[in-house]
This record gives sequence, C-alpha cells and structure tokens, in this order.
Amino acid sequence: MDYQSLGALYAGKIVFWGEVDRQRLLPLGTPEEVRSGVEKLRAALGRRGVIAQCQLEPGVPQENIEAVFAAWQEEQDRMGQR
Repeated sequence: MDYQSLGALYAGKIVFWGEVDRQRLLPLGTPEEVRSGVEKLRAALGRRGVIAQCQLEPGVPQENIEAVFAAWQEEQDRMGQR
C-alpha cells in the first residue's frame, strides 16, 4: 500500500493502523533497513496518527523484530522528552 500518499492526504485527520512490511522487509531486510522502514512509516502517517503493528511469523529474524520495537520506543522516548 502506498502509505506515503495516504499520509499526504490524511495525516493529522485520521489515525492509521500501520503495519511494517511483513512480506519483504521483516523477513529479508537488515535491522537497519527495518528501523528505516519504521521511521518512514511514522514520518508519512504522523507521529501521533499511527497505531503500529508487527506480525511475528516464522522466518523473521529476531533482530528485525527487536529493531521494530526499538525504533517505535525511541520515538516515544523522544516525544516524552519534549
């Protein structure tokens, strides 16, 4: 799904239920690519306008799952410091 276009149209107006790419990024990406994917998703859909989801499936490296949660937590920590 083209979440960048959706974000451009609706960010700040509705809340999205966002999911990190579980077909390519989670099973095949590096932890750095996963973090970047989370950051792009968050940037496109808004800091407070997205509910994140991460599907745990066989074949997804544990490091990538940890990268998803770490990236979301880092943003939450930054928001709390403001």
